[in-house]
Amino acid sequence: MKLLRLWLHDPMDLIWPAAIFAAGWLVRWLVLHMLRAWTSRTKNRPGLILMAALRGPLVIWPLILALHMLVQLSSLPANVAMWTSRLLLALWILSVTLMSTRIAGDLVRYYGASVQGALPVTTLSRVLAQLFVCILGALWLLLAFRVNITPVLTALGVGGLAVALALQDTLSNLFSGFYVAVARQVRLSDYIKLNTGEAGYVIDIGWRSVTLRELSNNLIFIPNAKLAQANVTNYYLPEKRVGVSL
Repeated sequence: MKLLRLWLHDPMDLIWPAAIFAAGWLVRWLVLHMLRAWTSRTKNRPGLILMAALRGPLVIWPLILALHMLVQLSSLPANVAMWTSRLLLALWILSVTLMSTRIAGDLVRYYGASVQGALPVTTLSRVLAQLFVCILGALWLLLAFRVNITPVLTALGVGGLAVALALQDTLSNLFSGFYVAVARQVRLSDYIKLNTGEAGYVIDIGWRSVTLRELSNNLIFIPNAKLAQANVTNYYLPEKRVGVSL
């Protein structure tokens, strides 16, 4: 009934948001059409990643903008309009963060697999890239709501000590996995053997454990901290050829 009353008394308050929403859909169609034509012609993988990540947000963003315009043109109380606009802003920041998180993970996977000399593509590297984007999005959201992040950072610094003491094993595995991935003494697809007897091909380096595939096709999950402290024989370094005494 309110929308009908608004349409009868001042239809422009509904026409402008509808026009903005329609323009947003037109922009979405143009952007996706241009990206699809470009990627089909050049076979550009980053373009495909960007196109896949923009499909959902380009539906939400015109709707957020149209709702914001509708709220600003409505006769809602100033306090209600302000908090509604902030809620729409938070939804927009959340959508941008989720889109950037997906792009970051896909780009790390693409460049790690295709660029010569890049770090190996592991679960740990993708998780670290996505975690960095999420932290930036959270800080952006706090700034948008005019929250002073200095006390928050101070509290995190004080509370971080307690968290580090409570999660010693988890953090040890996390940093050990980061060291293993960066040092590149153990790489994906390498055949390694630990002094404790475990042996197999490295198929993944996660934030907690390294996954080995045995010759019998079984999987062995070794904590990163244990791998970092073990005596490891890498049969693929410095090269795959081996010497055998007869």
